[in-house]
Amino acid sequence: IGASNAGTTSLFHWRGVHPSVGKSTENELRYLMDRDDPLCRNDGFHTEGLEGYGRFYHNSLADSGIRYLIDVSPQYYYQDTAFSVISNMPDSHVIMLLRISSKRIYSLYNYSKNNKGALKADRGFADFVDEVRRGDASDILRHRPMLRFAIKHSEYASYIRKWQSVVSRDRLHIYLFEDVFHDPRTMLCQIADDLGLSGAFYHSYGFPAQNQSYAVRNRRLHKALHRSRKRIPDWLRKSMKAAYLMVNTRKLDTSMPDADRDVLAQLDAEFVETEREIAEMLGRGTPIW
Repeated sequence: IGASNAGTTSLFHWRGVHPSVGKSTENELRYLMDRDDPLCRNDGFHTEGLEGYGRFYHNSLADSGIRYLIDVSPQYYYQDTAFSVISNMPDSHVIMLLRISSKRIYSLYNYSKNNKGALKADRGFADFVDEVRRGDASDILRHRPMLRFAIKHSEYASYIRKWQSVVSRDRLHIYLFEDVFHDPRTMLCQIADDLGLSGAFYHSYGFPAQNQSYAVRNRRLHKALHRSRKRIPDWLRKSMKAAYLMVNTRKLDTSMPDADRDVLAQLDAEFVETEREIAEMLGRGTPIW
């Protein structure tokens, strides 16, 4: 159920290859989004009901060896619809993947500016954070709630408390992005164990990286293709993806300007209290990251 830019796409693929797990036909299914969220799909819960969920798992439903079906939609942890529906699924397990709040916001900024082309190429990180702080007054982020609430959605403790009120402790699993990516084999074995599955499958698994940020060469072409992606059949889009990435993207420069480090330090100072609360909830010392 969260958080975005905290490795959920990798977790979707890594969990989905387990022989006892059936993944949805789409990553970030977003079936349980709120009606007023721009990411709410027209064929989601509000129009198709819970019964409509099944069509995204038609292959897995026919496999008698499948014990779990997974929907990895990292916006769910702050969606009222997802909260209401999932809280009434007594046998469901809920996973939250958390990342250092400031780093998650920085990753969201880079991904939105580069992969999504949603921010201008010359918009710096400090400018972006200023726009986030402006909230509803921001013309740039007004119709992009995932960006507009980047700071609020990184205050994980309040969301964890809410989910703890409806999901039992043995079914609410909270992991740290940094733990998972530092030692994915150990962590995926632990996640499997927490779900009552065998972790032996992961002893020889390669853990390929997924959904990494990149820099775009021609932003106009990139934005045009992104706007038209829903009109391109899935099979064609997937077959073209590798060639497109080779032609119109390049490796993102990961060096961090000093100005960005300063903004990250300011954000870190703001999240000290929520980090302390999370450490308490998880029974860990501070700093947990």
